[in-house]
Amino acid sequence: MIIIPFSENLVAYTKVAADLERIVVRMVFESYGVGKHHESHVGSANYLCRVMKYRDPEISETKMAFVPHTDKSFMSTIHQNNVDGLEIKAKDGEWFGLHGLSFSSVVVMAGDAIMAWSNDRIKSPIHRVTMEGNEARYSLAQFTVMEKDMVKAPNEFVDEDHPLRYKPFDHLKFLNFFNQEENRMLESPIHTYCGL
Repeated sequence: MIIIPFSENLVAYTKVAADLERIVVRMVFESYGVGKHHESHVGSANYLCRVMKYRDPEISETKMAFVPHTDKSFMSTIHQNNVDGLEIKAKDGEWFGLHGLSFSSVVVMAGDAIMAWSNDRIKSPIHRVTMEGNEARYSLAQFTVMEKDMVKAPNEFVDEDHPLRYKPFDHLKFLNFFNQEENRMLESPIHTYCGL
């Protein structure tokens, strides 16, 4: 029996998740008629993968394992074990859980950077993790970060009916802004950082 080390498996997973992200982004760009911008996106994208464990809560603890937030990435792919917990806030303010996903399912979520890039056509959903039961929850989350190019709305997304809502910005500088203690609890860091 050959045992492949964890790190090799993780690297293989990140490559597959990056391929999935590129396919989804290509579909998004083409569906909005801005496919010509896809190659520059691919050339600027880099990825951060996080391995997370949420232990089962003690009886006296809150069931909130991760507070409501939006991802600061361009896009996120999330793969979880069979322990539910990921919830998304709907437009009406109600929370709904992503229950019963198979182990092979992957959740793809828009981040704040694609919301700014799309001039608010694509929304970054508020989501959280809650825990119930007595099993630990594991997830792999891969975040797309734009490293080389400024994030800016294509000209095709700006017109009289859709005025520009965000100044072009450096994604890494936005992440540094968000990681400052005084900015962590802002209601909408992306609007504070580069909103018009």
